[in-house]
Amino acid sequence: MHSWGETIVTRLSFWFLSLLALWVLLLALVPPMGAAPLARPAAPPILWAQVNADGFGDAYNIAARSMAVFGGGLYVGTYNEYTGAEVWRSADGITWTQANAEGFGDAYNIAADSMAVFGGDLYVGTGNVFSGAEVWRSADGTTWTQ
Repeated sequence: MHSWGETIVTRLSFWFLSLLALWVLLLALVPPMGAAPLARPAAPPILWAQVNADGFGDAYNIAARSMAVFGGGLYVGTYNEYTGAEVWRSADGITWTQANAEGFGDAYNIAADSMAVFGGDLYVGTGNVFSGAEVWRSADGTTWTQ
């Protein structure tokens, strides 16, 4: 059994060692006055630049739902509940021209949800809220057939 004095010495020793450990930790983490703090180099920033006008100039194009590379151009399909999905084409990723009639002629084709190149043609799958999904094909990226 420990005496009252031994218990106090043990507790004081514990607190002293704890404070000493904290002091050593702080010295390791906080640089001296005037010293440069240690730091890892920052990762290079990831820079993004918008390459189209908002909505391709139509505020109702609220989403770019699909993309494909075809015939040397980048194609983007939009979601548009008012005039129908639009397909936009760019040869340089900066200048865009519309490559279809809105909704492929049906305003209920509200989304160009998917695009794929197959057999030398570009295919666009649409979401049509009344008649159901449609698939459109183009050999040149401008003339479309269902």
